[in-house]
Amino acid sequence: MKLWKKILITIITVLIICKALFLGAIYYGGKNYPVNYIEEIQKYSNEYGVDPRVVLAIMRVESNFNSDATSKVNAKGLMQVLPDTAKHVAKLLNIDVNSIDLNDAETNIKIGTYYIKYLMKNFSNMDTVYAAYNGGIGNVNTWLKDSKYSSDGVSLYNIPSSETKHYVTKVNKALKAYEILYGKEFPTKKTKGFSKFVENVKNSINYIFRSF
Repeated sequence: MKLWKKILITIITVLIICKALFLGAIYYGGKNYPVNYIEEIQKYSNEYGVDPRVVLAIMRVESNFNSDATSKVNAKGLMQVLPDTAKHVAKLLNIDVNSIDLNDAETNIKIGTYYIKYLMKNFSNMDTVYAAYNGGIGNVNTWLKDSKYSSDGVSLYNIPSSETKHYVTKVNKALKAYEILYGKEFPTKKTKGFSKFVENVKNSINYIFRSF
């Protein structure tokens, strides 16, 4: 066998092993990427025109599905909605702000999902949407006007806030993990035990074939 063929085979083998190890890590970390609140996410993502996987990934990053979570800046619930954001969304939805309980799972998902839609109307790039969800609309608009951070006024090639930069990375990582574990379509039901194992393996194998 010619040397170049041996080198090529070695490289391909190493890449396959690395990808297998990566997928294995994702699978064994599958418990860290559960699919919770399926009905609520599906309901409000459909109503507001938001990819349900985005809602799921943001929820995973924001609170790890803890409906009682409260941040140091008083963001609350599953999607870590700030009270001021809730007031703004309440006005847009024409609902009584005093009726909003951000620790109620369905209410939090409704407000958080609508806010994602609101950000999508303001920003056409999804990474910019994620940055705004974490860093605030005002900050993102300022960054987009600065050539140190944006070359087109639409996307951010550099995010000055390390927290927001890390946040965008984590959301994209969660989205990729969910795609590998559950496929491109949002799950319609939650699986457990052996059924989950079979589903995860099947979707992981499909992901491998799609990637090559």
